[in-house]
This record gives sequence, C-alpha cells and structure tokens, in this order.
Amino acid sequence: MVDISNKKQTVSHRTVLVRDHTIPVTVKKLYTDVDGVIVAKNTIPAAIQKKVPVFLMGEFDRQGGYKIGLQNIALDAELKYLMSFVNGLGCSFANVVGFSGISTIQQQINTGDIVLVYTDSLLNPSYFVWVIIQNTYASMASIIGNTESTQNDRRIGPIVVHEINYIADNDNQLKESLQIVHYSNIGTWKANQIEPLGMYRTPFDVQTGLVRIVVKPFSLDQYMGINFNMLYASDKLTMDFKIKTV
Repeated sequence: MVDISNKKQTVSHRTVLVRDHTIPVTVKKLYTDVDGVIVAKNTIPAAIQKKVPVFLMGEFDRQGGYKIGLQNIALDAELKYLMSFVNGLGCSFANVVGFSGISTIQQQINTGDIVLVYTDSLLNPSYFVWVIIQNTYASMASIIGNTESTQNDRRIGPIVVHEINYIADNDNQLKESLQIVHYSNIGTWKANQIEPLGMYRTPFDVQTGLVRIVVKPFSLDQYMGINFNMLYASDKLTMDFKIKTV
C-alpha cells in the first residue's frame, strides 16, 4: 500500500500512530465467445447486453458472499452467474473455456485477480461476460484474504475505510447505487445504500469524472462488502479506497 502521511492520535490515554494509505482497485469487463476469444461487445446478442453485478471486498472470492450478493443485486433474467475464481489458486480461465490455443482472455487476467464470469446459458453457452477485479501492485485476492477482523501478524492492525475515490468511464455509471453490505458468519446481512451522484463534486471533479465518496468509517474485514451493477456501457472503473491503519 502507498503510505501518504503519518499523524499521531491519542486513544484511551495512549498515543498511537495513524497511517493513511490507499488501496487502488480496477474493475474491467470483457466479452468472449465460448473459446475465450475476446469479441466486440456490440456483436453479442442484445438479450445479454445487460448490466452485471460486481462484488468487492468481504472475501467474496472464498466465502458465501456471492450468494448474498446475488440476493442484494438482482441479476437480469437473460444472464446467468457461472462462477468466480482467483486466478492462479488452482483455477484459471481454462476452467471456463478449456485449454484452447486461440483463447485471448488470459492476456487480460493476472495472477491473483478475482474474476466473475456470467453467461447466456449454463447448459449451452455461446458467450461469456468476464468481470476482472485487479490491484495495481499486488494480488487483489491476497489483500482481501488478509483483511481479517483481527490481524494475526500484528503488522497492520485494523483497517478502516473513510473515503472512496470513484472514477467511471461514463456518467450513467455514477447513477448506480453502491450497496455497502454487512453480513454475519451465519448468512444474515444488511445493506446500506450510497448514491455516488449525491456526493458534492467540484468543477475539477466533474471534468475528470471523479466522485469523492466520504463514508461513515467502517472496518475493512471479512464481514463487509461493496456490491453494485456495472452497466453494459461501462468497460472500466477504478476505486481508490482511502484507509487508515493503527
């Protein structure tokens, strides 16, 4: 993580060091045929030119968060959720499309990326929709896998999100709500909704497409996730999670 600044803060009559960091996350969406060959999105059938759910954080790559996420964000009837995987963790694009020598999707997926795959049919698919969640400097899955509520190695301590810098490649994407989901280890959950366009934006922010989402601080652990729809018109999103560690 990139260290931005350090400052002292007194908590319970003791002095601790509060560090500000950023976790940059990129979400990109691609379309392929059944052989994993990337195709122009306007060539896929209109029936599946739909928005797709994106699930961030909350160990969604390893626990039941996908099932909760699909309850929280309704999937269009024409699309089917196929699978999710961490690339390189005993799973890869080949588990979806086989070992085809003509596949081109693997060039877009790095080791440690979290990948969501949707399709037009579970029985006889013609196309796949790939949502690839990446971190610019590390394995996204490793970062999420280590955000336990108690840091066993005592190197970082609790991680608290206080702001999200959100950049979309089209303004309509900013109209999609962000669902901040808190869930328990027995499957109960509660979502709080954030409207990105409801945030104050300076003229510079509008020009650059940036939305600064100031949130009520919440712990980044295995019981918190962020769900939202990625529009058909959107191809790439970035979210910089501003965090504090103690």
